[in-house]
Amino acid sequence: MKKKLLVLCLFVLNSTFSQISILLDSNFGTNGIKTLQINGEPDALKLVNFQNNKIIAYSKVYNSIDGENFIYKFNSDGSLDATFGTNGILTLPDYKGNFEIQIQNLDKLIVSFNYTFLSGTPNNERAILRYNANGTLDTTFGNNGEIRFVPTTSVNEKIVILNDNSLLLSDFQTLTKYTPNGQLDTTYGTNGVINQANLFNMISAGDGNLLFNNSLKIEKRDANGVLQPTFGTNGTFTYQNQSDYDVKVASNNNIFSLELGDLPNNFHYINAQGNYITTFDNDGIVSLTDDNGTLEYYEDVIFTNNTFFFVGNTLAYSPFLVSYNALGNVNTINGLNSYKETQISEGLYTSIIDFNGSLITGGDYFDTTLNKWLFTVSKYDYSLLSNPSFNSSKNEITFQNPVDSNLKITSSFTIKTISLYGLDGKIIYSNIEDNANLSFLTKGIYLLKVNFEDGTTVTKKLLKN
Repeated sequence: MKKKLLVLCLFVLNSTFSQISILLDSNFGTNGIKTLQINGEPDALKLVNFQNNKIIAYSKVYNSIDGENFIYKFNSDGSLDATFGTNGILTLPDYKGNFEIQIQNLDKLIVSFNYTFLSGTPNNERAILRYNANGTLDTTFGNNGEIRFVPTTSVNEKIVILNDNSLLLSDFQTLTKYTPNGQLDTTYGTNGVINQANLFNMISAGDGNLLFNNSLKIEKRDANGVLQPTFGTNGTFTYQNQSDYDVKVASNNNIFSLELGDLPNNFHYINAQGNYITTFDNDGIVSLTDDNGTLEYYEDVIFTNNTFFFVGNTLAYSPFLVSYNALGNVNTINGLNSYKETQISEGLYTSIIDFNGSLITGGDYFDTTLNKWLFTVSKYDYSLLSNPSFNSSKNEITFQNPVDSNLKITSSFTIKTISLYGLDGKIIYSNIEDNANLSFLTKGIYLLKVNFEDGTTVTKKLLKN
């Protein structure tokens, strides 16, 4: 059953502080988590949304006897899509460099390798391949499905898929353009190439332009490499401090930049014109929480529903999620400054995406019983909590709060199931009967999840006396 999560918009807009409930979706994988055993040591698992409610996950596996480069395709319930590759897993050529995946024209996978290191080929040869939605190599692309080239520098190239589905490559010294089907676009520059030095890392700006970023600054240029003077100062935004940053663009074309490395780290929020958004913690910069010294490293971040969600690993080497609102304040998750996933030991989250209003995280951990590494893909339902009141924009439920013993819930809509969770996201009861006696519960805060017959869900904070 597809669930719609209700966002209490009034609470978000009128408050500088929000409370979020987050729960593993028990209909995904096994109790919300899908694991994949691998034969080797994992690199960071990355996630991409794909057409028809599918999820793409990909990573390298080092010292593997089965190959090195893998793509996994998941259904919305966490099962592998058996129509993709071999039972949902595609093994790529054993090129030795890192690789990235982008989606072209909604149904094509563009896979770009930074190095190939094949016998008899140049050491810095690169490759771009295109795969169909079922995992077969698309032989209509490039030369039998692949573009092979030697760049002008030894720096890893970056690729952006432009609005017309053509491909633009940057190797920090040149821009090279290919047609949507992987042929050199000789109408671009000189025989498909424009010389432009010091281009840095390249991503799409979301408005048809490009962002080039390094440890000092972000430049906004058009597809011909020309600086856009309306951005920042003469086309350039300059950081206050030099550091390593992961730069992303939100759907509203605002820019957010995560400083990488061990904490303490800063997080920057910049508008599409290249200026700090000063309503975000008063100056556009927030020092990310370490949650009382328990968090170690932030790996990834997304912006969805006017909210930032971060993932990473704790000092105890367990995965965590942290959230901030658009004003730069920490959102408490289940009443705490960070959500630490207790169902995964000795692991971390390396990526996060929004999936139809839920959160999908990717990561890995080492199973000491199996003596094996496993990839993990987890799904979380989340919603913003109001203060202890009982109104929402669509479904209204009323109940005594705090509750002493019996829990009586009334609503103008038909209730299907009622579930009770602890603040750690663990389910206590999956189907509570109406007017159930909860006197056995210890005093504290719980999360009450109500599923309605129309498929919608409401989550409320329940106080037990």
